[in-house]
Amino acid sequence: MTNALLPQRPSRLISSRSMPPCVLHVEDDADFSAALKRRLEAHGVAVVRAFDGQDGIRQSQQFETDAVLIDLEMPNANGDEVLTALRANENTKHIPVIVLTGRKDRQLQQRMAELGASAYLTKPLSFDELREQLARYIDILPQPSLEP
Repeated sequence: MTNALLPQRPSRLISSRSMPPCVLHVEDDADFSAALKRRLEAHGVAVVRAFDGQDGIRQSQQFETDAVLIDLEMPNANGDEVLTALRANENTKHIPVIVLTGRKDRQLQQRMAELGASAYLTKPLSFDELREQLARYIDILPQPSLEP
């Protein structure tokens, strides 16, 4: 899906929308990002991708998203900087942010929660666990759609 087809700001209520939910995925690993995009789209979720922290902040301002998935270790602003920027902005401070990282660190997990992360998931990622976390915030199909 190209970004031109995704909803633009300003925000609207999820319950009044006719479009699928949209997730911003900020991840510098292009292969992981592409694979996760395919899985999410199969579950009825549109995905906007950003490949570094600054691009993620820009995309969050340009596109209306219902949730954000962020990696922690990225070029041009790491995940905690992105999270801080999202929480400081009036347009994005309410959006759930799920941290996806390879770092299994309780202190880091606590720090991300203090910064406003909604969830902290470690890689290798269980898609079912991610789907369950996202389902707390958006309408996501429990099973993949059979449509191409």
